[in-house]
Amino acid sequence: MSGKFALNRSWRDHAMFRNEPFNKACAWVWMIEKACFKPTKFDVNGKIITLQRSQFCVSIRQLADAWGWSKSSVERFIARLKTETMIETEVGTGRLVITICNYDKHQPENEYSGTLVGTQSGTAAGQQRDIKEKGNKGIRDIEPNGPISRRTSAPKSKADNENSKPFVESEFVLPPDIPADPWASFVAMRRAIRKPIKTVGGANGTIRELRKLAEDGFPPGEVLKQSAAFEYQGVFPLKTGRTNNGTGDSNYGSDGNQPHGLAQAVAARRARRLGEQQGFL
Repeated sequence: MSGKFALNRSWRDHAMFRNEPFNKACAWVWMIEKACFKPTKFDVNGKIITLQRSQFCVSIRQLADAWGWSKSSVERFIARLKTETMIETEVGTGRLVITICNYDKHQPENEYSGTLVGTQSGTAAGQQRDIKEKGNKGIRDIEPNGPISRRTSAPKSKADNENSKPFVESEFVLPPDIPADPWASFVAMRRAIRKPIKTVGGANGTIRELRKLAEDGFPPGEVLKQSAAFEYQGVFPLKTGRTNNGTGDSNYGSDGNQPHGLAQAVAARRARRLGEQQGFL
C-alpha cells in the first residue's frame, strides 16, 4: 500500500490513547507532527530563534515526558534515528533543534496546508443541491442560487479561537520575558499533580499574572520556581518578599534552582504526604 493520508494533530488526545506510553512508531509520527510546516519563530531561554520548515526545538526531558520514556531510552532512540539518517540534530542552549530528513516526503508543501484539493465549492454540480454544513456554531443551509440562512450565535473572535485551542507545550511560543526553564518546570509540575494546563488561554492567563507580579518586583522566573516547589496551580508573590528592583533574587541559592528555606518546607510537605499515603498520619 502506498500514498498518503491526513492525520489530525489531536490523534493522541482520545482517552484510549492519552496516557499510553509511545512505541517507536508513535514517537516517530509525533516528531513529524511537531516539525514546523513553515519558518517559525521560537523562544529558547529568552532568545528568539527561527526554526525552518522540518525543524522543531525540544529538550530530552520534554521528549521523555511526552513519550512516557526514560531519558536514556530517548537518547538511544534519537541516536538510532540519526544513524538511519532519519533526523539531524543541533545542540544549543540546552535544547535540541531536530530536523526531519526527507520532510517533504511526509508533508508535501502543496498538501495539508488548509487549501481544499479536488472539486472546488461553487461548481455547477454543487449548486444543484442543498448543502447543510454543521459546525460548532450551528447549521448553515445553502440553497441553490439563493441566500445563505444562518442559525447561529455571534461568531468568536480570532483571539477567542486561539485561546480555546488545547495547550501543547512544544508548540506554545513563550514570550521572551518569561524564562523557559522555570516555565517548563511549572508546566511539568502541573502535569505531575494531574492539573495540567489545558488551553492556550490558560497559559496566557498565567503569563498575564506573571507580568503583573513582575511590575510589583517579583521576577517571573522566581515566581515560577516557587509555584513548582510548592506545587501551586497558580502564581503568587514570593513568600520571601520582593527582589532588589526586580533584577535578581537574593533569597535564592547560588545555583538558581531552589530558594533558601523552600527545600526544607518542600521536603517536610512531601514526607507528610508519604506518611498519609502509607497510613502513618
